[in-house]
Amino acid sequence: YGLSLDTQGNILANTASALNIINPKTLEIKKFVNPKVISNEISDEGRPVLQTHDGNIWIATAEGLWLFDSITKHFQIFDSLSEPNSLSNNNITALTEDSQDNLWIGSQNGLNRMNLKSFAVSKYYLDSKNKESPNTNFIRSVREDRDRKIWAGTNGGGLFRLSLDSGFKILEQNNFVNAGQNAGNL
Repeated sequence: YGLSLDTQGNILANTASALNIINPKTLEIKKFVNPKVISNEISDEGRPVLQTHDGNIWIATAEGLWLFDSITKHFQIFDSLSEPNSLSNNNITALTEDSQDNLWIGSQNGLNRMNLKSFAVSKYYLDSKNKESPNTNFIRSVREDRDRKIWAGTNGGGLFRLSLDSGFKILEQNNFVNAGQNAGNL
């Protein structure tokens, strides 16, 4: 299951049946089941869950990205069919918020940047010549460093350091070629 902390120190648990918010002091569990999910499953396989600075909670699934509005307690889906703000792929594998109020969304096929104010989505492919590249464009992890550069770990294509200062640019790639059988996996 995907776990993280919210801004009040509660544990966010992305489980097979619901979003659970657990108070670690009292062990009280608040369970939020998405009524829009027919199978009653928000996620599986330990997919990430993240609370952004605005208090909203983002839930990664194999069927898209769910936004849980912490005020209204309602769910909203973002997926590859959500026009005009569609994602590059529905299989969401990584989430992080950067210092510029963007949500970075790693997927099975591409990296997405969502503006948290407008929900506008930009899609990026680390192997732009082959957008269906199963190794390089399968994003497993994404983080921002102190210099506001984005790092993306892939499923066999290596680790990438990215810059958006003057357009999308790959600054560095490391394939870890001497890492044995897991070379390139991060």
